[in-house]
Amino acid sequence: QELESLFEEQNAYLWEWLNEAVDCLDSMLDAINVIFGPEATFLGGHFPNPILDYLIERLNIEATATRASQPDRSVVYQPKVLRATSGDLSSALGAATLPLYESFSTRSDSTRSNLNDNGSS
Repeated sequence: QELESLFEEQNAYLWEWLNEAVDCLDSMLDAINVIFGPEATFLGGHFPNPILDYLIERLNIEATATRASQPDRSVVYQPKVLRATSGDLSSALGAATLPLYESFSTRSDSTRSNLNDNGSS
């Protein structure tokens, strides 16, 4: 609740941090898009809803600005950033799907063999 109050009061330190976070998240999402090409990226966790909504809105604006400023990249699909609907459980549920991915994904076998070839387990 304290973060939400600071957000509503437009606390300068919190807003500075949020703007820095948008820059970092935008770079990370760009890399995820290039490597994995997801249809959507979900943002969630322990933040109050107004802060999550702000981050999501800003990230979607940044993606639109990137597409507009780099028309030669227009063939690269920019996925929407959406709010994870599981709230605080989003991270745990994401981690819980990893065994399913390992069991059913056709890519998991090649990933596992590449790791073993490099001496990792």
